[in-house]
Amino acid sequence: MEFNEVLQTRRSIRSYTGEALCHETLEEIVKLAQFAPSWKNQQTTRYYVLESKQALDQMREEGLAPFNAQRTMKASNYIIITFVKDVVGYNEDGTPTNELGNGWGCFDAGIACQSLILAAKDKGVGTLIMGIRDAQKIKELYDIPENEVVTAVVSLGYADKEPSINPRKDISEQVRYK
Repeated sequence: MEFNEVLQTRRSIRSYTGEALCHETLEEIVKLAQFAPSWKNQQTTRYYVLESKQALDQMREEGLAPFNAQRTMKASNYIIITFVKDVVGYNEDGTPTNELGNGWGCFDAGIACQSLILAAKDKGVGTLIMGIRDAQKIKELYDIPENEVVTAVVSLGYADKEPSINPRKDISEQVRYK
């Protein structure tokens, strides 16, 4: 698939077929996401791939908001995206490089998340990025270290139906040329 087509056709999937993704496809998607740029190439983004029925059920029952659990009931997998805090955006002495501090870690995780969902789309896999989740419970359930920040949970699977595109704002509303 051409890059422009991937960008223009990727949608949030809220209904999945239930067909399982193979482990190799999941690994390929994450490997491609690893090419996302990061602050000073620190690569502090982490990916926790949920494959087992137990891990998936726990996420739906305890980690997600009920409406997200319902929307992703037939998703094949979830990937929890985190970043190691106090590394990206910090000087060697531990002080923030600028006013954003750990915001740069979140920024890097966001770029990695976009890379992941676009890689998935390129492989015919649908995704939904979920920010409404119980981060503390997720950290407990999946043994995520205290020094990592949960940024998002992404569901993956084959789309039951492809949603239509939402209208885009006119470019003049978002771009300023100086």
